[in-house]
Amino acid sequence: MNENAVDQLFEAFQDRDSDTIQELAKSTHIDARDPDGLTVLMRTAAVGDADGVGWILDAGADPNALSLTSATWHDDELEYGETVPSGVLQMTAVLREWPGEAPPESEGALHQTALMFAAENGHVEALKRLLKAGADPNLLDHDGGTALMAAAAQGEAAAVHQLLSGQPRLVGPQKINALKMAAAAGEEATVQTLVRSGVDPSSSEGLGTGLAPLDYAAMEGHAHIVELLFNSGVRFRSRGSSLMMEAITRGHTEVVRLLLAHQNTDNQMAPRNLLLLAVASGQAGIVDLLAQAGVDLDTPDLDQRTPLRVAIEGGHAGAARALLDAGAAVDLVPEAPPNAKRRGDGRTPLMAAAARGDAEIVRALIEHGAEVDRALPAPPDDKDDPEGLLTALMFAAREGHADATRALIEGGADIRRRNADDEPVLGVAVRAGQRETANLIRMQGASPAEIMEARVIGALKLEDAVTLSSVLAAGADPDAMDRLPEGGWAPALTLAARRGDAQSVFVLLGAEADPNAVVEGGPAPWERTPLMFAAAAGHADVVLALMQGGADPELTDHRPDGSDRTAFMSAAAEGRVEVLKVFKRTYDKIDYRSPDGWTALTCAAAAGEVETVRLLLSWGAEIADERQSALVEAVLARRWEVMEQLLSVGADVDAPRGDRMTPLMAAAVNGEAEAVQRLLAAGADAALTDAAGQNARAYAAAGGHASVLALLGG
Repeated sequence: MNENAVDQLFEAFQDRDSDTIQELAKSTHIDARDPDGLTVLMRTAAVGDADGVGWILDAGADPNALSLTSATWHDDELEYGETVPSGVLQMTAVLREWPGEAPPESEGALHQTALMFAAENGHVEALKRLLKAGADPNLLDHDGGTALMAAAAQGEAAAVHQLLSGQPRLVGPQKINALKMAAAAGEEATVQTLVRSGVDPSSSEGLGTGLAPLDYAAMEGHAHIVELLFNSGVRFRSRGSSLMMEAITRGHTEVVRLLLAHQNTDNQMAPRNLLLLAVASGQAGIVDLLAQAGVDLDTPDLDQRTPLRVAIEGGHAGAARALLDAGAAVDLVPEAPPNAKRRGDGRTPLMAAAARGDAEIVRALIEHGAEVDRALPAPPDDKDDPEGLLTALMFAAREGHADATRALIEGGADIRRRNADDEPVLGVAVRAGQRETANLIRMQGASPAEIMEARVIGALKLEDAVTLSSVLAAGADPDAMDRLPEGGWAPALTLAARRGDAQSVFVLLGAEADPNAVVEGGPAPWERTPLMFAAAAGHADVVLALMQGGADPELTDHRPDGSDRTAFMSAAAEGRVEVLKVFKRTYDKIDYRSPDGWTALTCAAAAGEVETVRLLLSWGAEIADERQSALVEAVLARRWEVMEQLLSVGADVDAPRGDRMTPLMAAAVNGEAEAVQRLLAAGADAALTDAAGQNARAYAAAGGHASVLALLGG
């Protein structure tokens, strides 16, 4: 084949030079493809040049040749005739520069025919020429599409009609597929053409999705197509409920209106689910539709939240207003049925809006008669509830939502109400460190004099040592308490220490705060002091201040397993080297033992803190005694770098801990063959036994560790 002649052929196509095309066709392979994998026939069909199509076919072009391109059509690159319209479901090839020579069968090739190009662009005359020349309308492209489907997707009703009425007869599911594509594209004329030709609009065959044309139209929000299909006799099938959900989620209000009108008892969905879905999606118009349809506006979800509360917590002001305007109960807090797995939190919609800081919804709720001073239930006498007796105003003030606080005050909220801790609204705001909301409340006449404890806590949360000093000088208790997020009540000094607020620590100690006050209640470990919190967190300057202020370094916390720890041990376990150096200057008892016999070195070894172990060893820390062995704990915890470090400084390879377990036994019990080999090489005695008379081999045998047994021998 003459490549120059092929190039000239395509140049003639670009110039629309029919004489040259006909002349070159005599000496050139008419089905040669350009770098984009397209033949001249395909290009000519795509632009609708019916005469050109006829010339090329007369020259022997194959009407069923397949394109070899995998690109996408670009309108601005088409140089011949009219442009090709693009669409969401357009099935066409691209005319763009390839980075190199296109392979003859590139991966992902669309495999389209000239008939498909003509069909998707609505070129009826070109279609006729191609069909007459033997173009097969039943050929499939790479995605399983046909010429009919391509025309339907682009809304080319005339092309669809031509293909339906032409020869040969269309086979397979392409007619229903074409109807689905036209419905999804919202092409009304094409849908009508297909339905009038006898295509069953209720069919869900084809495409492999199990969806019918109605589903595609509804999901894309084409209400006019939905109505057309209903008028054609379509009814909901088994997918009616999920289709309604799709339409609601996507916000297709008119589609939902039509679906509601055509529901039947076989597929009607639970009204509660529909409303909650509309609310959660923020679809105010659909909420209004459902309300008009008589859906119960107050049926709660599984968390015992009303639709109004769901709308509020989702930040959907429009949906919330739609519910209120439709008559939803403004203060309803549903009670969970006896068998319910989940219980509500007792908050009213107004409380929820206030906690979110949504002033617009707060005002709307008040306008609709919300009980502005309603409070959460009081906690039982034996329970500590951080939200007991909180009102909407307290929620807004505590969270620092100034606009919502202002809206509630303007709505008549009582600033004198007290929570379960007997603290007024001002105290709630101040304790939370919320200056803006506190100032709003104070401007209403609230007195700071009755909230001295809250002022201490608020100053701490703001890390405002100046205000803290002023409040303490005015007589506030330096041991004021506040709840910890994890539970329990902590003194002010603990709050400052765990945050690393050295200035506030100095101020509190200067006001004679108890340096050894402990957290009350809360999760284990119990009885933690400010020094323990600061040491574990690595706040060296705070540790120094506390030690100088009289903190007792030998106090231990209390843990359920009895492994109580001092502040020094906690710092070692966390690798807080700078804290350890502070302790060394002020309290030189590096081998102090906790009740279970552990030392700071044992804690660091078990935690794998290599640098800490190195530091403690440099200070002369004992590696083992009659109760503990840092080497045993390192091996048990699989801290191999620490094990090597301890062996390198001459640790007794057989030194046991209190129960007589040796490092070799510790390695054997875990099946650590390499560690066993290393310890044996260091001189470990495999014959030693623990307090129960078991040796390392017995430990390995109990765990089924064959490789370790082989190393330990008989």
